[in-house]
Amino acid sequence: MRTTRELQNKNFGLTEMSGRPCSSIDSAVKSLGRELVSLKAVSYGTVERWVQSSIAYAKWAGENGVPKNNLRSITIDHLKQFGAFLRSEVAAGRMATKTAHNILSNMNQILRQGSRSDRSPSCTGRMAGLPPKTGVAKYDKAVSQQGHDKAVAAMRPIPAAMAGTMRQLGLRFREAAKTDFKALARAVDKGAGVVTITHGTKGGLTRSVPLSSNPQTRANQVAAIRAAAALQGNAKSLVGISKQDYKSFRDSCYSGKPDGYRFHGERHAFAQRAFLEKLGVDAPAVGVQKGQRVPSKAEFRRDMSQKLGISYKEAQKMDIQARKEIALAMGHFRHDVVSAYLG
Repeated sequence: MRTTRELQNKNFGLTEMSGRPCSSIDSAVKSLGRELVSLKAVSYGTVERWVQSSIAYAKWAGENGVPKNNLRSITIDHLKQFGAFLRSEVAAGRMATKTAHNILSNMNQILRQGSRSDRSPSCTGRMAGLPPKTGVAKYDKAVSQQGHDKAVAAMRPIPAAMAGTMRQLGLRFREAAKTDFKALARAVDKGAGVVTITHGTKGGLTRSVPLSSNPQTRANQVAAIRAAAALQGNAKSLVGISKQDYKSFRDSCYSGKPDGYRFHGERHAFAQRAFLEKLGVDAPAVGVQKGQRVPSKAEFRRDMSQKLGISYKEAQKMDIQARKEIALAMGHFRHDVVSAYLG
């Protein structure tokens, strides 16, 4: 259960361990981190990244006459100005593009979690004019069905079940480890068409994953949930069965997987299957081997328009909409992120 805070107060009512109000942004972020870690909503690593980003923001704010000690005073204009500063750092070669995007994203997450509102100020990298990250798939990284079947047959039951949920629901490894699948099983048994992922998510952000409208895919999704729930027993999650800390559990799962198998490849398979079901055509990266070239989006959309007998603009609109829906289901807020899975 979350602690009660006076959200209208400075730093959203966050306090030091002594009970005194936080007097700086980084101390407020540390307090927010303690709150969310206690709920197992975020990891210590996430909190550390948030703290470092808040320090960078406070330093910039202090040098530019912007309030630097109160999260609640941060506006979207402040974030845009901060984004412009990050853009100049990238242009001068003092910061990597990915780092700038991550810092801005961390500040968005801090404000969302601190205010406990999805309407908190938020500024994307595109809004700030940051150069796009070059995260477009260069070849097909999805685990094939044959590769999946072979891998799960070789793994212990728990990591095998996790691989199934990653493939069917698009979960990250941490999410598959920490999700309460018994709760998900109860939801689908009642006819729910959407499952809610709460634990282990990036930035502690809850998201909804719609079950597929394809009968066979939906049956596979429900089967994966029930298989994981059966293994979970009376524990609150699959990692809870082992009585290990998360790092030890993760290392154990990774050490027991077959050589060459990548758990994350199951997320690629989820994204590609969802794309095919939504549009009726394979994603650009499907079947592309190392050394081959993934078609550009323009090439893909021209080909798609011909296959479906629609205009290029219609194909473009459908492609973008599908990517947006898949991105949200996978826990991303920008549709361009899924280019790393789809091409």
